[in-house]
Amino acid sequence: SIAHTLIEANLRPDDIVPVHIQKSPQFYASILGVLKAGAAFAPVHPSLPEARRKVMLQELKPKLVLCSDNSMLSKNLTEAIVVNVQAVPPTPNSNPAISSLNDSNLAYCLFTSGSTGVPKAVSMEHRAPIQTILSSNSRIPWSSSSRLLQYAAVTFDMCYYDCLLAWTFGFTLC
Repeated sequence: SIAHTLIEANLRPDDIVPVHIQKSPQFYASILGVLKAGAAFAPVHPSLPEARRKVMLQELKPKLVLCSDNSMLSKNLTEAIVVNVQAVPPTPNSNPAISSLNDSNLAYCLFTSGSTGVPKAVSMEHRAPIQTILSSNSRIPWSSSSRLLQYAAVTFDMCYYDCLLAWTFGFTLC
């Protein structure tokens, strides 16, 4: 449903969609929905100070931001369209096909800590996590019965390595 909503909003490969949601089932569904729509996601944690979130959203210049009931953005943070993922209507149970998507398109965008000044966006193409996942498969025999404890913060790239591993090999992310 989220992917179809994003496609209907004319999001394209390399468009970045901030996900302003606490770590929750809606957060993970939003990340997967953005990827299925062919766009790139950028986690913007709702508990960050308002000034930092504003800087992040200004740098991203998004067309659209995903939120949930308990993470709605105030109007002074962005001019983007705000979509409440909990209000997205159900759509056909099918995966969209994005024919223009390739391995050099953006998958996600994370921000540096800002310890040396203003936080900066660091973008990752699809090919990087795919290569990491494929190379790890020869070292760790992932299967549908595998379990992985996902404890990394949403601002840390290991969070998405865990997610993409589980979604690729069909195992449980705890």
